[in-house]
Amino acid sequence: MDRNQMYIQSVQVDDIPWHRLATVYDRATEFPQLFKVFSGDDISAVDMAGELIQNNIEHQGTLWPATPFALIFLSRILLQSLSDLDDEASRYRVAYYLLDLFWDIARSCEMCTISKEKEPLPFFGDMLLEEYLWSEEYDSDEDYARYEEGELFQEELFCSLYHYSMQVLLSCKAALLEHAHSGDDEISEGGNQLVSLLE
Repeated sequence: MDRNQMYIQSVQVDDIPWHRLATVYDRATEFPQLFKVFSGDDISAVDMAGELIQNNIEHQGTLWPATPFALIFLSRILLQSLSDLDDEASRYRVAYYLLDLFWDIARSCEMCTISKEKEPLPFFGDMLLEEYLWSEEYDSDEDYARYEEGELFQEELFCSLYHYSMQVLLSCKAALLEHAHSGDDEISEGGNQLVSLLE
């Protein structure tokens, strides 16, 4: 197992400076709590958290600094949910959020030409180096200016967002193939569609 796969498997949610990672609309400060809610049993709460996560890690084919790190923890939720599809909340997460979200991200990775032309950072965790993080102290005016001016990502970081997001998705491929004939048509179809993008 290479160093990046070990990172995907072993990094903990508290190791990530979520408050310094940009999302579609803001920073990922609330992501750890959203992961807890999303992995819970309350369907309405799962729905709320899933929508917030989905809306903040991908938009019109663009991935964000929080995306590959969020995918690590979402992939763990996917694997756990796939192992317990008799549970209503687990099935709901997989069928209504995770397969669609992962497909959107895989499609974004497939369509991003710069990620195929440029070399990513050598290590997943390099995306957390100081030069790629936003300010330690939240400054709404400064953040707003960055969004307005479009000066959001260095080229090597932008390329890495797609490369490492795809690496996380690929780590789920074996589990998705296991459930390709689960007897649940909706999950089987969604899983097969996702796997086809991971070939």
